[in-house]
Amino acid sequence: MADWLQKKGLQKFIKTIGLPLPVPVDLPRQKGSISLSSNDSYEIQIESQSNLKDLLEDLKYSFDYKADKFNGLVFDARMLVKNEDLKALYFYFNKNAKKLRSNGRVVILSNLIEEDSSLEFCSTTEAITGFSRALSKELGKRGSTVQLLQIEKGLTELRCLPSIDFFLSKASAFMTGQVLELTSTNIGTSEINIEQSLKGKTALITGGARGIGAETAKVLSREGAKVILLDIPSAEENLKKLAAELNADYIPVDVTQPDVLAKIREKSPNGIDILINNAGITRDKTIFKMTEDYWDLVIKINLKAAIDLTEGLLDSGLNDGGSIIGLSSISGIAGNLGQTNYSASKAGMMGLMKKASKAGAFKGINANAIAPGFIETTMTDKLPFFVKEVARRMSSLAQGGKPEDIAEVIRFFVSPGGAVVSGQTIRVCGGSFIGR
Repeated sequence: MADWLQKKGLQKFIKTIGLPLPVPVDLPRQKGSISLSSNDSYEIQIESQSNLKDLLEDLKYSFDYKADKFNGLVFDARMLVKNEDLKALYFYFNKNAKKLRSNGRVVILSNLIEEDSSLEFCSTTEAITGFSRALSKELGKRGSTVQLLQIEKGLTELRCLPSIDFFLSKASAFMTGQVLELTSTNIGTSEINIEQSLKGKTALITGGARGIGAETAKVLSREGAKVILLDIPSAEENLKKLAAELNADYIPVDVTQPDVLAKIREKSPNGIDILINNAGITRDKTIFKMTEDYWDLVIKINLKAAIDLTEGLLDSGLNDGGSIIGLSSISGIAGNLGQTNYSASKAGMMGLMKKASKAGAFKGINANAIAPGFIETTMTDKLPFFVKEVARRMSSLAQGGKPEDIAEVIRFFVSPGGAVVSGQTIRVCGGSFIGR
């Protein structure tokens, strides 16, 4: 059955005649290179006792507190340290959430719990996470997103600025209800460029011939990175075509082969700055019917190859101040029927990135796992119609994402501005109701 409910013309007709069928909001996405000019006429309202307003004005955001509607709301909750302080959330959002335009952005800032934090401080901070997740579900039907940034004590407002800017932008369209810790542990370089943030960087992308890997290559290249694409020899024609389009290099080799590191180092004599562990496969069967070959192949490609590559390049080949990304999945967080092998490999990727963040910290290297939800790809095209519709609707934004949604998030977290996040799993799932 064709995906008739996804046809824009039909969706418009359904809205017009008022049929009781859920039609998701169109999500405006990033088009072209990141530019400060895209913030012109972007009106936000901010509640903060810090100098964030001045910093956001430097990024060309507009402030008009008498406006009826806003594109974004920024609420600084770091002053909320007691349970009774939480009422400030109610007062602010009760008044202002209704003023948020469709496809608006909400960014909430809060404290990061420290070892010596009091019981009430901890409970108040965790209460804010529950509030932000619930708010994301309330606003999601209008295409609006909500993120909570927990900021380590002592981290400067300037270091937080790129994260706030990213989550106010169209580039974060399919990410909502997330809680991220911003720390100074892996801040890497002090340079923070919004435009052409990856200029002079070299990025290696495994599984780069198609899908999320190919889109990531396009986005990183767009922002100034020199890209090296790696994929299996049978994908060489796709590699050649994409490499020519992006003025990139490519390596037609199976990521599980013993000579893969040698070939990578041969292509990058000056080392690489960004490693994207994207190569992966599925071999789905329930555990009762799964063959040993299916199990071994998924673990070998999805996890063991990423371990060997990450370990080898951390030892020699990944430059100081670099970044590592491992593609995980919602399946790795919540599990999935018929995917014990795949879920295990993707949960393993989260553990790998958490450990890699610690192993690379002394060199200023940050490492994170990206966990996509339901993404519209050639792989998901083959799923039954009703399975796809359920997957789309099981999220705050009530739709599937696109490969470029994942690519934009990767782009930010491998940029200097994203270095304040490390050792974390970042969900890009439209606010999926599955898992936390």
